[in-house]
Amino acid sequence: MYDKDQYKDEEKKIKKKRNFWPYIIITAIIICVLSVMLWYDSSINVPVDAGDICVFIDPGHGSDQSPGAVYEDVFERELNLQIAEVLENILKERGYNVIMSRGEENIYVSPSQRAQMANDANADIFVSIHQNSVDGNKEVNGIETWYSKENNKESERLAKCIQKALIDGTGAKDRGIKYDTELTVTNLTQMPSVLIETGFITNDEERNKLKSSEYREKLAYFIANGINDFWGIKNQD
Repeated sequence: MYDKDQYKDEEKKIKKKRNFWPYIIITAIIICVLSVMLWYDSSINVPVDAGDICVFIDPGHGSDQSPGAVYEDVFERELNLQIAEVLENILKERGYNVIMSRGEENIYVSPSQRAQMANDANADIFVSIHQNSVDGNKEVNGIETWYSKENNKESERLAKCIQKALIDGTGAKDRGIKYDTELTVTNLTQMPSVLIETGFITNDEERNKLKSSEYREKLAYFIANGINDFWGIKNQD
């Protein structure tokens, strides 16, 4: 015997089950999205121990083959190395592992070789130090930080952290962070990478500052602070 009421009840139950599935699917999607967001956030923002981090420092140029910018008695290659060596010491004192692309040796290391050295070392970040210059205009000055996010999207955040720390600490003109895919060392490296132009040797005031060991130490100190900020490591002062 056909029970119309019973059929209606069963039909309602089936509809309820059907209506319930979209909620299950939506809930599952939300859980997946939140899980990815939490994983991504924790992978870059949770404070880590400096001893677990390898910083690759690249003093730009070097050797007679690649002296960099030259103005009067100032050679970019020398300033780059002097700042890099102070930065190396500061970072080691803070517990970081540090690798340098070059030291005092008067040898040529190409930009692509520097990037490959950092990749081979599995460095966690890459920091290249340079000086700026401009022909025919001695007024241009300031600090700028370059990055390319083609291989690592965290390069932009590293650039922001270091640029902010340098400007806040030195009071130099803020020329901002700049994006460029043509810079070999930031484009071929696989880790977060930046190239810092710490000043213009063609500007009289900035050149005299850069010739001062005290100012170079200040630059290195605030680059190190920017690196701390990137990793979520608290600066002591």
